[in-house]
Amino acid sequence: MGVVAVLAAGTGLILSLLTSLLASQGPAGDSWSLRGNGALIVPFGLGPALIAAGWTAIVAHFRAQPRWTVLGAAARLVGLGLAIVSPLALVVPCHHAGMFAGTSS
Repeated sequence: MGVVAVLAAGTGLILSLLTSLLASQGPAGDSWSLRGNGALIVPFGLGPALIAAGWTAIVAHFRAQPRWTVLGAAARLVGLGLAIVSPLALVVPCHHAGMFAGTSS
């Protein structure tokens, strides 16, 4: 379990550095930005994805699953996919805005 602790600490450090980099130099558009508070997508989006991947791999390994690395990688890809797609809600225009504002279209 010492290896797991070292990997977790390294992952936390990488997430922290990536958050700092994104907060200072992140991309921005007309009505959105990943600078400043927008950089919180890294710890709140990628953090849970990486935790889920780690726990999936650990549990599968200790349950003697022969493909525990594949299961961990699959969990990571699902989480990363969700974290990457979520900021698209800020960028992609909504063509049915009236539907969400309570008016009929």
